[in-house]
Amino acid sequence: SKSSSFVGGSWYDNKNSYLIINLNGTNYHYCSMPIEVWKQFKSASSLGKFYNSRIKDQYDCRLGGVPEY
Repeated sequence: SKSSSFVGGSWYDNKNSYLIINLNGTNYHYCSMPIEVWKQFKSASSLGKFYNSRIKDQYDCRLGGVPEY
């Protein structure tokens, strides 16, 4: 398992295209994120760089797509 300086863990819900990522001890939520982006993230050589360039400031849950658990 690859570790990153600030990515503490990440969880993706395929059914709801919903990502939770832990950064420096805080959980951040991303909605309607395609599974392709998740797969690329998991195989990225640097999780932090991939997060900053491809996930951060995108997939805003305020725009909808929040799963109802």
